[in-house]
Amino acid sequence: MKNDGRKNMNLKYGGYASVVTAAAVIIAIILNLVAGQLNIKFDLTKNKLYTLSEDTVSLLQNLTEDVNITSVYAEGSEMTVVTEILDRYASNGKHVKYSNVDPYKNPQLMAKYSGDGNTVSIGSIIVETADDYKIISMNDMADIYATQTGEAYIQGLKLESVLTGAIRSLTSGESSVIYALTGHGELDVPESLITEMEYGGYSLSYLSLIKDKTIPEDASVIMLNAPTSDITAEELSEINRYLDNGGSIFITLGVTIEDMPNFASLIENYGVADSRRIVIEGDANYVLQQNPYYLIPQLSAEHPVSSRLAESKTNAFIPFAIGIDLLETKRSTVDVQAFAVTSTYAYSKAITEMSSPQQSADDPNGPFALGAAITDIDSSGNAEGVKAVIFGAETIMEADINSLVNGGNYGLVMNCFDWLTDNDSQARSKSLGSDEYLNLTQSKAIVIMGICVIVIPLAILIAGIIVVVKRRNKQ
Repeated sequence: MKNDGRKNMNLKYGGYASVVTAAAVIIAIILNLVAGQLNIKFDLTKNKLYTLSEDTVSLLQNLTEDVNITSVYAEGSEMTVVTEILDRYASNGKHVKYSNVDPYKNPQLMAKYSGDGNTVSIGSIIVETADDYKIISMNDMADIYATQTGEAYIQGLKLESVLTGAIRSLTSGESSVIYALTGHGELDVPESLITEMEYGGYSLSYLSLIKDKTIPEDASVIMLNAPTSDITAEELSEINRYLDNGGSIFITLGVTIEDMPNFASLIENYGVADSRRIVIEGDANYVLQQNPYYLIPQLSAEHPVSSRLAESKTNAFIPFAIGIDLLETKRSTVDVQAFAVTSTYAYSKAITEMSSPQQSADDPNGPFALGAAITDIDSSGNAEGVKAVIFGAETIMEADINSLVNGGNYGLVMNCFDWLTDNDSQARSKSLGSDEYLNLTQSKAIVIMGICVIVIPLAILIAGIIVVVKRRNKQ
């Protein structure tokens, strides 16, 4: 009798176990199906790769005209990381529609958008309104790393900032205006950077303060790109007036032996100075091609202009740079943060003493700041109302130099513009962690989902049944 009672009890518990296992599997399947139908998704990536910024969500929710986003991928070869983000754009705005077009099945697509020098290729994204359109190439929306063997893979995405900038400019016609000052030997901004600026929601205009006298009210940022002669006292006064009223400035240092007291006064007012010394790196880990003048600075993981690049291990390249002196004596309201620095093994030599690269006893040792971000209180009392970024060389903006670090320089510069204009630089370049993840196509994603939703739960159910049957046979 006892054995029969024990057998019945085991069968009873075994039956309960089977029912609970089956119920758990069914509930999991139902929840997955419901979540899929309702487009309920959670971003569990380390740096919130799929999470749109508040600025983007606000823009999408307040659109009053239709925006069509079209990705160009062969069917079954979609890049899931991109299409998932585009899906989120559509789900956050009732006026946004997203679809993918296979160019091999729809060759007319190529012809429609290939005029006026435009090119549509695999991986491109077309953003279109009733009146105009923009084509975003894969190179424009990703940080691409090329190995010495010729292999290339994507290590970071700047899709959100580029796509949001395109939508904003198409729907409102507005962009943040950056005025590059002229008249002091400044270099022109390269066309390739201007293109990237336009994608990011910025426009560039040149301004002569000697002629025009005042900085326009629509200036989001003013730029001094490697001046080699001094600004006038009147220009200094106007720049200071603009900054005191909450303006922002972007500066690169030029190599010159000319004294520039007004320019020196401008930057020293914010806690930094032109050392007028060329930096030479003594650590081979922080140079390119074993050239001590080809500096690969260490990027800060703490400051917003460089944190994403540091996280994705994206390099910047600043050859023939001048060290930026961080002044010990400055106003208490001024905060200076170096976000690009050399190693401690670097040293610097005066521009007038460059006949030999060898370090002399008088040459100071590093680390040296090659890029610094500055904040100060403005006339309205805003603690960070004034913002400035200064680089040790204009080479940070040169196209050929940017290509040697696979777009790292432009990524850093664009992050600076975002920070200077209070835009979300964190959304500009998000690291992906591994190239294998990026190779996940739509068809592979479906297979993996099927395994997770059906195959694994079914295997658990079968395993549970087998265990119950074995227990029954033993009894």
